[in-house]
Amino acid sequence: MKVEDGCLLVSEYYADITNAAIEYIRSEHPKVLEQYSEEDIKQFVYANIIQNLNN
Repeated sequence: MKVEDGCLLVSEYYADITNAAIEYIRSEHPKVLEQYSEEDIKQFVYANIIQNLNN
């Protein structure tokens, strides 16, 4: 596997996880979106992915 392929997989993984998190919040906890923007949620998800990769 090339580095570019790995980067693409990580990018797709991040997009899938982020979209799933936003959809979950939208359906199960809509009031969260009143307090936090989708961009805030994306940054939170990204930070957690990076933290888990470092552990």
